[in-house]
Amino acid sequence: MNPVERWLASRSGMELRLQVLGALLIFEYSGYALINHLTVWRADSLGHGYLEPWSTLDNGIPFIPVTILLYLPLLPMVAVPAFALSEAKIRIGFWTYIGVITSTFAVFLLAPMKMSRTGLEPGTFEPLFQLLWAIDPPFNTFPSLHVSLATIATLVVWQHDQRLGRWMLLSATVLTLSTFLVKQHFIIDALGGVALAMIWYRCHYLPRVRLI
Repeated sequence: MNPVERWLASRSGMELRLQVLGALLIFEYSGYALINHLTVWRADSLGHGYLEPWSTLDNGIPFIPVTILLYLPLLPMVAVPAFALSEAKIRIGFWTYIGVITSTFAVFLLAPMKMSRTGLEPGTFEPLFQLLWAIDPPFNTFPSLHVSLATIATLVVWQHDQRLGRWMLLSATVLTLSTFLVKQHFIIDALGGVALAMIWYRCHYLPRVRLI
């Protein structure tokens, strides 16, 4: 048993739920920020060019600034499993989340993509977009971490409670659509995020949960 597994095994109740959620958030946001800064450095200092996989469908989707209000609330959705699942499933889910995030980071490093924001006019929502763009430079779009985390959260909750899972599915769908409408992601980014989450769910989470 490694140190993290011992830590998970030694926690229970609300302590387990809050600490697991906190650890995942620190891992995700610190890693994401680090990779974003590295990617910006590669672009500015090394002159790296990045693929922008615009499709006809991507070009046809309008920029609708108000949908940023649907894009931002990822944290509450990702947190649902930490409070809805049993403790045994939370421990398995922790490693599944780590797998999804780590795999996404690996793709960011190996094949970074970019979405230009030239010509976007947020209007009334300018302050929110400026904050978002300051935190999240226009790189590392594929696969969408927003979509992959929303998808894995939906899948593990659905396996545990289908009634709550239906609400999660609706929320994940709305959130995914918002990534296109605020011009944060391409269609291929969302497909990649869903595929990555499905792989970790079917190959890691389900086999272990079935042994409980």
